[in-house]
Amino acid sequence: MATALSSIGLVAPLTRMADLTIGNSAFGLLSNAPTIARWGRALFTGDLLSGETQQALRELVPAAGNIPGETGAGLGIRSYQYLERTQFGHSGGSAMGSSLMLHDPDTGVTVAVVMNQGSNADHFVLAPLLLDIATRPQ
Repeated sequence: MATALSSIGLVAPLTRMADLTIGNSAFGLLSNAPTIARWGRALFTGDLLSGETQQALRELVPAAGNIPGETGAGLGIRSYQYLERTQFGHSGGSAMGSSLMLHDPDTGVTVAVVMNQGSNADHFVLAPLLLDIATRPQ
């Protein structure tokens, strides 16, 4: 079995994948912002899921209130309220990195931010700013 070098030493990826990947996504090893944005767009525009599954995905319960802009939680997704509109997406974070993907159904625009900063990252500020720039009238 092949091994990989990580911050904790040599790891056999198929047996200790979590040790290899936790936090490393912030460095773009497993994905990057353009790929995450493409995935989000495909997920939320119906290209990947049936209409019935899309509806189930968006059955939201109120947010806990601990994530900036978050208004609800669904089946593996979150809803956010930025720019006086509702977006869908998800955020993630660890001590080594953070991310936020937002899909705005009103405009069809999807943005993703992947940062190699942990708890003090501004991904909840940067992603809405990018969405604002991308959706401004020309």
